[in-house]
Amino acid sequence: MQPERRYLRWFFANVVGLLGATAILNIIVDPYGAFGTRHVERVNANKPDFTEQLRLTHAYALERLKPRCVLLGTSRTGKGLDPGHPALSGLECYNAALPSINLYEMRRYFSMRRR
Repeated sequence: MQPERRYLRWFFANVVGLLGATAILNIIVDPYGAFGTRHVERVNANKPDFTEQLRLTHAYALERLKPRCVLLGTSRTGKGLDPGHPALSGLECYNAALPSINLYEMRRYFSMRRR
């Protein structure tokens, strides 16, 4: 086999291997909760990006959980309404409140919920 072909095969095999390893690591760590990977202590239980990127993580959570009840609003809703309250029992609520959210974003989250 020619050395150029051997080099190209080796190179592309390594590129595919590294991309695959990166994808598997991302699924295991799941920093934004996109895949719903089980939480393992000292591996992926602490997700600081989940709270720093709420607009992204709430969208992933709504798509994955498909709740029947969604609480939308600003930070007042986020801190003031509990989806686990007994009055909301049996509704499978999710609190998708975001700080400083505007009506346009709320409408987008609501339409995402209806899909």
